[in-house]
Amino acid sequence: MWNVTKSDGRIEPLAINKISKAITWACAGTTAKPTDIESLLGIHFYDGIPTSEIDQIVLQVLKDNITTRTLDYDKVYAKLYSLSVRKRVLGESHSSNFPSLASFIETMVDAGHYDKSLLDSVVDYNVLEQTIDHDRDFTFSGAGIEYLTGKYTIRHNKTPVETPQFLFMAIAITLFPHNTQRVVDMYEALSTFMISLPSPAMQALRTGSMDIASCIKIPVGDSLESWNEAARAAVLHTAASAGVGVDISAVASLGDIVKNGKINHAGKVPLLKKLEADINAAVQNGRRGSGLGLLNFYDPEVMTILGIASPRTEVNKRIVNLSYTVKCNSVIYERAQAGQTISLFSVRVATELDELFNSTRVDEFKAKYEEYEAMYPDAPKVEARALLEAILESRTEISKHYILNIDTVNQNTPFKEPIRQSQICNEICLPTVPVSEHRRDKPDIAVCILTNLNMGQVPLEQIPFYTKLVVNMLNDNVLKQNHPTSQANEFVKQYMALGIGVSNTAYYLAKNGVRYGSAKALELVDQYMEHFNFYLYKASMEYARDNNSVPVKFSETKMADGWLPIDNISRTSDLVNRKLDCDWEGLRADIRTHKMANTCLSAIPPSETSAVVGGQSNAIYPIKDLITIKSTATSVTKMIAPEAYALADKYDFAYTPGTNRNYLKTAAIMQKWIDQSISLDVFYDPSHNDEKLSMKQMISDLFFAYNHGTKGFYYQNIFMKDEEQAKLSCSGCEV
Repeated sequence: MWNVTKSDGRIEPLAINKISKAITWACAGTTAKPTDIESLLGIHFYDGIPTSEIDQIVLQVLKDNITTRTLDYDKVYAKLYSLSVRKRVLGESHSSNFPSLASFIETMVDAGHYDKSLLDSVVDYNVLEQTIDHDRDFTFSGAGIEYLTGKYTIRHNKTPVETPQFLFMAIAITLFPHNTQRVVDMYEALSTFMISLPSPAMQALRTGSMDIASCIKIPVGDSLESWNEAARAAVLHTAASAGVGVDISAVASLGDIVKNGKINHAGKVPLLKKLEADINAAVQNGRRGSGLGLLNFYDPEVMTILGIASPRTEVNKRIVNLSYTVKCNSVIYERAQAGQTISLFSVRVATELDELFNSTRVDEFKAKYEEYEAMYPDAPKVEARALLEAILESRTEISKHYILNIDTVNQNTPFKEPIRQSQICNEICLPTVPVSEHRRDKPDIAVCILTNLNMGQVPLEQIPFYTKLVVNMLNDNVLKQNHPTSQANEFVKQYMALGIGVSNTAYYLAKNGVRYGSAKALELVDQYMEHFNFYLYKASMEYARDNNSVPVKFSETKMADGWLPIDNISRTSDLVNRKLDCDWEGLRADIRTHKMANTCLSAIPPSETSAVVGGQSNAIYPIKDLITIKSTATSVTKMIAPEAYALADKYDFAYTPGTNRNYLKTAAIMQKWIDQSISLDVFYDPSHNDEKLSMKQMISDLFFAYNHGTKGFYYQNIFMKDEEQAKLSCSGCEV
């Protein structure tokens, strides 16, 4: 038998019975056998082993041995991991003896971990004490508790100082400091994973910090002054933990004449290099910043920028730490289909195109574009299909190349104002105006404000409750946010634009026994999203009515004229044509009377981190496998699909032939109900085509998605045979 070394240096016999008791407790209610687990541990113990290593050995052995045959090892791992967190927070001898909620918060405030405003709240702590359920610490998945502890819990000297339930309750009190019932509702929603908040909010709420924006959008005008203002904003917002999307499409191109013909413009590449340097220099909570550049498909530098991150590009010419989005409209699709060319124009040559391109005036854009082609027959050209193929090849080689269908964005939106861009994760589409130091009092920098409902857990009949809860929560708190630029603060104040989405769609479909893209699945999703959208709008109307709260910019939306999402021309009637459930005309009348508290309400982010914490499938994506390996800079975890045992034959897998197209059908149905956009990934497996990616299939999917009203593509995922780890995709939002 081995001896152990205690923390004070004493040598004692290994208390194997204590370890066995913990493992037996953790195995209760699972199919895992304690004796099997104990047999795996022996070879890892040695004489004199420090007691501090024993818990970590048990956890690592369990994690290493999670397979499709031992899925319940994940439950055992999660319970023991949660128990180890309790020991570290409360002390070994007090791991089941919790302090009262009030005393814990007071201790955390005194230690400087929580903001003192929690002590000023007027909530009833007696009610909250009866509400908090510490046993919910043991309802996490293994990856969930690991991510929550590693990413969200407050640490002191690298040791967590709060348990999950104290964390959830402290956040709930911060969000609703004057309403006990809403604190109860928010705590219940967070701790049972019915809703999820973005990473910046989970990290900051309760600490006194209100730097909780996930991403921001900065448009740049065609002047050095505008670029300098954009660079200033990019640095400030990156330092405040936000991802930064910068629209450079209005900037002059390489070779354009500037300064009355004295010099030629250096183009967009030097500006992108500066953006990369600025963002890398502004560290956000210990990790590198995230940035995106957007340009038009007809930009003269489009082919250069498509190759700018390629390993085939000379090292000194690469810009690898940014993502890139190409904005498209019907012209490139129509010409690609007809085998025609695209003419490339600088904004300084085709001065009228930019405004028309970023609008609903597509026919005017086409006419003006053809005029410029006639005026400048020697303009550089590229085959339209070749350009689309170059975009897809760049997405295949470096997945951080995205597509935004700017005409669809402007057609399917509550806004009358033009929308120029998205942000890093490609789902936030809000009006912006090129920044200028002379317009710092204007709402020119758009901010994304995110929350997700767990589609797999929130049933249809509970959608009204949870949508109202999150709309009230966000509207109560967004003006408390402290953004580092006045333009962003003004945007939030004047627009009150929200991006509430859904996640866990793969689980929702699997537990309902339907496949992505099937007729039944499309009907179910259409019904769910109708209710989701309807009750978001209803909650916003009621908030405006009850609080006399209508943002300045509401008058500039279509909703102010009586428009509702059902008035969009649907491009999915060939997929589903279902009679609507909700009283939209009654809601229209109510909005005319009371208006709304928001200018928009919905967007679907990738929800990578929050999905892991909540044990959910990511966003609306099909799962990659029953067990997915996810890695960050500090850990490698195994994410188990919800109810993997029971639903193993019900799930669709992302890389199975046919799933991609059926998933795109489902996404199209969801998009028609979403105000903004969807972080829409696609998935390809070359092994189904003699180890070669099918350009024909990728082009076909691109056309299918565009023709059915989707607004763009986020990551293009390629399955590799030797792929062992799947890195977290979202570089910005991390909802």
